[in-house]
Amino acid sequence: VYGIALKQKKVLLCQERISGLDMLKFPGGGLEFGEGLTDGLKREIFEESGIQSTVKSHFYTTDFFVQSAFKSNEQLISVYFIVDLHDDVSGVKMQLSPSHDIQFFWEDLTPQLEKRMTFPVDRLVIRKLVQASQ
Repeated sequence: VYGIALKQKKVLLCQERISGLDMLKFPGGGLEFGEGLTDGLKREIFEESGIQSTVKSHFYTTDFFVQSAFKSNEQLISVYFIVDLHDDVSGVKMQLSPSHDIQFFWEDLTPQLEKRMTFPVDRLVIRKLVQASQ
């Protein structure tokens, strides 16, 4: 589950490194057992940034097959929500574990950003956000 924070034609992204893999992605991650989508998203954003958030509205849910980048025998369903942050996370950099770090920053919401995103669903969401902003 992922959060889309928007501010003045910019979108909040994170550069995340997990076990040597660098990713440009939206803030968020996997749900814990028994957790709902919005509670999981708020927890993920807080764990990654130390910032509280409010989930505003649903934006997109994957409607096509996506194989996990980490486990070849699993598929993903990604859900994206528009969120408000209770503080500015730009520049926040956290070491979540010895093999996992993350940094947040605002990027201009342009068509060129789509090509820079690591994951195919994130690229599609950037495309949809650009279209919605025009």
